[in-house]
Amino acid sequence: MLIVRSNESSEMPENLCGFGCNGVGGSRLGSGCSDPYSASLNSGPNLGSRAWINPFTGFFPRNDSATPNNNHTGHNHTGTSHRILTEINDLNTNLNPGATYYAEGQYVTPHEYAWCQANPTQCNMYNNVSYRRYNVTGTASPFSFSPVGATVRMQPAIAAWTGATLVQIHPAPLEDGVGIVAYKVSNPSVGVWQYEYVIYNQNLDRAIQRFSVPVGAGANISAVGFHAPPQHPGWSADGTVGNAGYSSTPWANTLAANSITWNTETFAQNENANAIRWGTAYTFRFTSNRPPELANATVGFFKRGDPIQVQVLAPSAPAANVSISGRVMSSPGVGVRNALVMVTDSQGTSRMAYTGTFGYYIVENIVPGATYTVTAVSKGMTFQPVQIQVNQNITGLDFTSSTN
Repeated sequence: MLIVRSNESSEMPENLCGFGCNGVGGSRLGSGCSDPYSASLNSGPNLGSRAWINPFTGFFPRNDSATPNNNHTGHNHTGTSHRILTEINDLNTNLNPGATYYAEGQYVTPHEYAWCQANPTQCNMYNNVSYRRYNVTGTASPFSFSPVGATVRMQPAIAAWTGATLVQIHPAPLEDGVGIVAYKVSNPSVGVWQYEYVIYNQNLDRAIQRFSVPVGAGANISAVGFHAPPQHPGWSADGTVGNAGYSSTPWANTLAANSITWNTETFAQNENANAIRWGTAYTFRFTSNRPPELANATVGFFKRGDPIQVQVLAPSAPAANVSISGRVMSSPGVGVRNALVMVTDSQGTSRMAYTGTFGYYIVENIVPGATYTVTAVSKGMTFQPVQIQVNQNITGLDFTSSTN
């Protein structure tokens, strides 16, 4: 949502930021002053399209120019026209138990850009984003929203993602804005790791077209997912090519031997492609059987600029195959000769070996990074199976019969 201060405003300035407002109001916002607007002033449907705006320079055409930024002729307004669009299923509280919701606002002004170009060591144009948490009630539209706590100023909403690591990207200082690559890895069960990445574009005019995560050779990848907000349909003078609106087509994903990549169309293919434009965040996720390690992901841009690398956590490559060894014994502790020891994975595939003269065994060529069931069998004896996570060579896995 873009918030622009009206020159006709007569509201009195406030000192909400605690910087010592000088009291200047009206058509100017005084030094150290704040002037928060309510939703009634900043909601649609009589807002212009964000497609006209360069979020880094703050440039947008005047409404009396050859490309008017707020022309509403030739189309009808609905309840969501020119407002923030969200999938209903994302708000349905039955489908998202425990979810928390945040609203974010951003000020874009050409004056800060001009100041930063002239005074690069005194630039603070990247703190114009703030967010606030809201409770959502309902399972279908209309939903109810109620604020929780105070507004968190000068930070993007992605900062509220608990347990995530945030890495700022700034591909071209003094030429374009900033974004964030955030990631979080969880281990919900033995041998299962869930990887989730969010790319947030704060004010990068170049936008983002591609995201690639390296995958260790031999790692299994499943449950690949992608999520992005819906785009508005096209309307007259909306700032998009042909007034067609931006595409909502989900990004394609490609799984290769050593990487997983998501991408939308290139700028040359479709200038209205579903790129990650300013003030939005897209989510990428998958599940793997391998634990994480530090690796360099690649972020590719839409309009211009070379790709950059960003350090994230990604699935590691399996180590070399390992072995399990130990001894099979009778209840008095005597080694059992020719006992069968089987190591079975979750798919029912087994590797096996027989014990030697004194009951010792070794089962080799076991793929690490998985959970196995190890069973010993010998006539007239009973052994308790053992379930074990195997990440490296395991020694001393002994079995003692519960019967003589």
